Amino acid sequence: MTSETDSAEKAPSGISRRGVVTGAAWSVPVIALAVAAPAASASGTPTDISVTLQPTPPKVGQPLRLTYRGTSGFDFVPFPAGSTATVVISGTFTGTLVSGATVTTTSGTNPVTRTLTITNLDGFYVQGTGQNGSSVSVTVYDGGGAEIGSDFTTIGTAG
Repeated sequence: MTSETDSAEKAPSGISRRGVVTGAAWSVPVIALAVAAPAASASGTPTDISVTLQPTPPKVGQPLRLTYRGTSGFDFVPFPAGSTATVVISGTFTGTLVSGATVTTTSGTNPVTRTLTITNLDGFYVQGTGQNGSSVSVTVYDGGGAEIGSDFTTIGTAG
């Protein structure tokens, strides 16, 4: 048997007011956590680098561009201030251009090693036209000298 107060507390759908209030109280922390999570993950320091290669695969005699961005999980995050990169180019790689970074040292002839200070913390790129067997490797370091990530690309024959 149902008392008058029990039936008065029931909403038309059969859910009690107490159940609605309890559900609402539990949903507030979940919604707040869901809103706060993307900002927290995007504000971290990079744990790796993401590389965009154009064209894919690289071909002899075609301009090649390697774009580097810092990543943390699946999010792009800026490189820390003071980050550096070491770029090693083996073989013939003409018209080399670096954008978003300042070349601080260049040494050697084959391979040519360039040390860069990253000026665009959101990302930088290296481009040029390579011959068969030429390669480009990049290693990025944070301001304290710890490696963030690296990548290596070899230019194959045009097909």
